[in-house]
Amino acid sequence: MNTEHLSKITESLLADEDQSGLFKPDDDTPFPLDALPPILKHVTNEISWAYQAPKDLVAPETIAVLSACLVKGINLETNHPDPTYGLLFMFLATKPGICKTTVLKWLSKPMNEYQNKVRLDYRITIQNQLVQEFQDKKKGDAPKDWQPTQKAINEEIGKTLPTLMAEHYSQEGLATTLSYNDEYLVIMSTDVSGVIDGLRRV
Repeated sequence: MNTEHLSKITESLLADEDQSGLFKPDDDTPFPLDALPPILKHVTNEISWAYQAPKDLVAPETIAVLSACLVKGINLETNHPDPTYGLLFMFLATKPGICKTTVLKWLSKPMNEYQNKVRLDYRITIQNQLVQEFQDKKKGDAPKDWQPTQKAINEEIGKTLPTLMAEHYSQEGLATTLSYNDEYLVIMSTDVSGVIDGLRRV
């Protein structure tokens, strides 16, 4: 990702006197809940009530998780040969103690469950592959109930284990993970310092 010109773009936009309606955050401007689809508005209200968390926090977290769930399932086709996907880069800064981590953990629970299912399915595939290779090698002399050890399965999987979402990463780890996940990975963390440090090194 090339971010070296982002600050220059921001400066040029702010310097343009013809620009109107630039968002200026302040404590008195709440998140525009009415702009959300009814289902997202309902989710925001219910989670805010359940965890006594501010809606201004819950709403953007809900949008971020929804964006992660859409992944490459929706895109905008333009004159450019590559499609533009509806993925978001979102950084939320909040005061401590307002349930940021709790809300995000609840919202991302279905994603974690789906990742666990994908990983289990992949593990079963590798296990069956090893069984087939062993039987082929023995040419019918292999015990029918033979199963590879967990260590053998882990060694075969190596770094290819499907990782759809991560909290922390190194540049090398990110490159490896992306190569095994169709160049897609959701990075979702309540500690943004690692993400920012990573972007600064790009």
